[in-house]
Amino acid sequence: MNGRRGVNLTPPTLAGQYTGNMTPTRLLLFFALVGCPAPVPDTGGDPRDTGDTSDTSDTSDTSDTSDTSDTSDTGACEPDCGEDGFCELPASAIVLSNADPNDPHTLSATSPVPGVVEVVDHHFADGCCPTVTVTAVASQRTSAIEPTYSVTGDLCDCYTGLTVSYTLSCVPAGTWELRQGGETARVVVE
Repeated sequence: MNGRRGVNLTPPTLAGQYTGNMTPTRLLLFFALVGCPAPVPDTGGDPRDTGDTSDTSDTSDTSDTSDTSDTSDTGACEPDCGEDGFCELPASAIVLSNADPNDPHTLSATSPVPGVVEVVDHHFADGCCPTVTVTAVASQRTSAIEPTYSVTGDLCDCYTGLTVSYTLSCVPAGTWELRQGGETARVVVE
């Protein structure tokens, strides 16, 4: 503090940018002009993990390979479909990133392995740094998958396009039309 109200913060120095004391108002203006930091996805790991695996004190035998039923890497699982023909599809690996606000809204989908659809919804909305959750329902009657996004907590004071990518699993085999925000994408799932 230098006797004025405000927080004494010094943002990263970039050529030609202000580097003096930043009040909260100036800090918000700084992020509005320079851009809000991109959200960092939570990988679920311990941030203190350095990757050092040199501790070999545990010599217990872990060679049991009799259970080979884990199919989580391929997405193979039983679809959760009701008698009405609607299937709830689990969404995972949700990553939010920034897009140029002038880019058009586009939707793409691929199926790299049976039962899995990877989706990229480019510039689906405008914002800055919200939290996004994805739910998806597949209709076996219409062969359509309709994802729904819940966008919350956009506390940054800046404006940009938003892109979300995610993985849907337990998708029944067939040709599907993904529908979101007026855009469509076709994908064949084995």
